Amino acid sequence: MGSEEIHQEIKKSWVKKNWVDTVDADSRDRVIETLATAIESKDPIWREVNHQLDDGTELPIRYCCIYSKELNVLIALGRDLRQISILQQQLLNAQQTLEQDYWKLRQVETRYRLIFDMAVDAVLVVDEPSNIILEANPVANKLLLQNSKTIIGKSFPIGFDKSSMNSVSSLLAETRVTGKSSASKIHLLDNEREYKISINLIRQDNESRFLIRLYHAHTNTTQTHEPTARLSEVIESAPDAIVITDMQGLVQYANPSFIKLSQVASIEQAVNQSMERWLGRTGVDLNILITNLQNYGAVKLYASKLRGELGAVSNVEISAAVIDEVEPELFIIFIRDIERRVSSDATTVTKLPRSIEQITQQVGKLPLKEIVRESSDLIEKTCIEAALELTDDNRASAAEILGLSRQSLYAKLKTHEIADLSNIE
Repeated sequence: MGSEEIHQEIKKSWVKKNWVDTVDADSRDRVIETLATAIESKDPIWREVNHQLDDGTELPIRYCCIYSKELNVLIALGRDLRQISILQQQLLNAQQTLEQDYWKLRQVETRYRLIFDMAVDAVLVVDEPSNIILEANPVANKLLLQNSKTIIGKSFPIGFDKSSMNSVSSLLAETRVTGKSSASKIHLLDNEREYKISINLIRQDNESRFLIRLYHAHTNTTQTHEPTARLSEVIESAPDAIVITDMQGLVQYANPSFIKLSQVASIEQAVNQSMERWLGRTGVDLNILITNLQNYGAVKLYASKLRGELGAVSNVEISAAVIDEVEPELFIIFIRDIERRVSSDATTVTKLPRSIEQITQQVGKLPLKEIVRESSDLIEKTCIEAALELTDDNRASAAEILGLSRQSLYAKLKTHEIADLSNIE
């Protein structure tokens, strides 16, 4: 094996010992199989085993065993794998470092994409040598679109009238030399409004890109864009959980407060996951939120629960609104943890509310049986009506909120003469 250290170890501890007794428990079967293969005169097989040294350390050796009929002995040839193990460990550490850097870049990219898509101005990234549009936010796509689904991949300038096309081409040439152009007024096709365009040249490594901004000529940019520039910082530091989802409830962005409340490891684990994974009753609360947002554009103080990845359940209040300035439309959801507020009020969970208004506020928080345990038929009827209103007359969702089967709900609807049941299947 070519190592004086190993030779000394063999003389000291291995001589006159069974080979199997010099290896750890996981390597015993491999040693036995290697010996059996050699005795049967089969093709030699290399096996990796770990020897247990006296000082407690492990010695990885790769063996090939050969049987000599003339000498009637088994000869084991071994190769020290410690240097290879060190290289493997270094490779593993390098891979872990790369993965950490990768996830950091993904997080930065997610924030950049959110700000890029939510910008109120048209923003484009154009390849400098070819003038091909590489990226365009929804506002730019809407303003410059010409009978196609996207302007990405098109040659810039595009979407301007004839005189403005020449002006923009001149600005691009100016920017190639100076790195930055002065703002210039231009006009779009089929659009009477006047716009301004500014271009910056960004160089990174061996690549150059034009960063192009297009905005209304009469907009006070100092006043308008200062809040926009600070939007990301405000959302990041907000004490309440803030989530932005698409129209199906898939997470596009979540702030650190939501990451903490939902007990996920990072924003990357939440992106493109349905809010149903954490929010309220599966198949109920998210559908109610989406339905009300689509119908009314906003939801205020909706009571629900949020389930963490590690099993924690918190009482929350949800407010949400539609972001219609971007295409496609998005939902912004504000989630406030009210666990401390709810738990500090012992009467909330132990006593029946005294007013009809208090009763309706409990719908969705407690099963119907607990609410009406010692109440009259009037209270039961009021709760059922509130559940139907909350679910937009969706009786299946109302039944689940109230903790009833559909059949039980239909029976109570008939008893209280609340709704026409002729259309029930």
